[in-house]
Amino acid sequence: MAITIGTSIIFGIAPFALSKITDLVASGNLAAGISSNTIFLWASIYLVCLAVGRFSSTLSLYFQSMLRLDVVNVLSKIYFRYIIGQKADFFTIKNSGDLSQELNQANNDFYVIIRSFSGSVVSPIIQIASSFLVLLYTENYPVVVYFIIYILAFSINNAYFTKKLYDKKIKLMDAGRQSHSVLVDSIANISVAKQYGSFDFFFARYTGVLDQDRATQSEYWRTTILMLLLNTTLFTTLYVVSFLQVVYGVIAGSVTIGEFVMVASYIVILASPIENLGSMFTEVNQSVMTFGAFLSRIRDQVTRAPKAISPIFSNNKIALKVTQLSFSYMQSSHNALEDVSFEIRSGNSIIWTGESGSGKSTLVKILTGQYEPSSGQIQVFGVNLEDIDPATLNGTVGVVSQDVMIFKDTLRFNLLMAKPDADDNQLVEALINAGLGEFFDQLPEKLDTLLGDRGTKLSGGQRQRISFARLFLTSPSIVIVDEGTSSLDVVTERKVLEKLADYFKTRTVITISHRASAMVNSDAIFVFNRGRLQDRGTRSELKGRNPYFAQLLELSL
Repeated sequence: MAITIGTSIIFGIAPFALSKITDLVASGNLAAGISSNTIFLWASIYLVCLAVGRFSSTLSLYFQSMLRLDVVNVLSKIYFRYIIGQKADFFTIKNSGDLSQELNQANNDFYVIIRSFSGSVVSPIIQIASSFLVLLYTENYPVVVYFIIYILAFSINNAYFTKKLYDKKIKLMDAGRQSHSVLVDSIANISVAKQYGSFDFFFARYTGVLDQDRATQSEYWRTTILMLLLNTTLFTTLYVVSFLQVVYGVIAGSVTIGEFVMVASYIVILASPIENLGSMFTEVNQSVMTFGAFLSRIRDQVTRAPKAISPIFSNNKIALKVTQLSFSYMQSSHNALEDVSFEIRSGNSIIWTGESGSGKSTLVKILTGQYEPSSGQIQVFGVNLEDIDPATLNGTVGVVSQDVMIFKDTLRFNLLMAKPDADDNQLVEALINAGLGEFFDQLPEKLDTLLGDRGTKLSGGQRQRISFARLFLTSPSIVIVDEGTSSLDVVTERKVLEKLADYFKTRTVITISHRASAMVNSDAIFVFNRGRLQDRGTRSELKGRNPYFAQLLELSL
């Protein structure tokens, strides 16, 4: 702020100093020592103004860059908290392209607001005020009047177009998010186009959203150009009138050459801050409205009071109790889960099986807080699920699924996501427990090995075992393995599950699987069918009475 104020005052003084130099040089009294010293003084002032102005502009750019980074840091933290608090159905209509572009747009809007009020507002106002004071001091009253008229006309024009541009900017931002969303989706799945040789069809989708984006941008910029054209016309009129007046004054002898240079300079100098101020108000007004719309979308999540932490005592005899639970997805005509009830005792090893789409994974998502049930109740160690805050729930219920998320970062970072305070020995121990000891020994950079985008340097089985390593690091009270061994061969699967059973022998373990090899030594097996808990019992009991389970065992032979 101090740099902005100082620079603005200096810019306001520069034309006045130039006019003094011009009058002294034009006076022809250079032989007098006083005149030479005075010329040198004013010349020094003028040169210092130019030098300081350039240096401060560069310094201002540096501080603006730092300000932008601070804005990104603050707003990203708020936005990530908003995203992390969303339910699973939120991500059925939003992908990473939508979300990243929305954050970028909000960052830009927020930065415009802060930058404008910290610098762009102060600088033009000071420049205009200091220039007006000099013009009044030198009795150039008509020029001041012309500028006041120009400012009023300029403000009216900008206010009118700002209202028209707001709706167009909203459409522009929506189109930008859509095109960026398709771009990210296309890059992530370009291997499909390569596999089927369908590049033209694949790229036509992206071309289609780009055409929509282009049409929206064209509409926005046509309106903007019209506004700027009218502003340019206003400035040209002001410049012509003011310039001709001072030229006439020089001819008539009422205006000196120095005053002519000063007024001509101020006409050019004043036009810039006025235009900047007008453009800034237009930009800020749009940014305030679009940023306000962004905040309204995330306000509930940001301002929502956190749930009171309900302590979970894992020594409760009943680890999980589900009572008459039902759930249906949005726009679905039937329930994915229907009147499901059961209890699982603490320390038991349970198998969930059933045809695909029978509700097993949906139940896991409800248990982990990703979905809210339509009706019914779930208790975790005697505490109602809705009363448990997310952090406590995530620390109590750990899940390994067939879809493993791997960051484009090091092996260490991907493991520390599960336990940020773990030391290297704990990370290596978790890898060994997950059956990745030999794999780790072969890595040249050990824990600092980069795993590639979405773990492209890993096989499917290695990705799943990293998920098991995360599980060993967190050591939850309830462990759920949701098809978490689907990419492992039978031998590796048996080793990992045996290690899991030994490591969590006092914990409650639920394994979702269609493999008979994963059902050895379980305390009970639950069979799901069309959203209902169809049957439950031991392996031998179900083999004799449940056709689906009997067929599953037969196909596994």
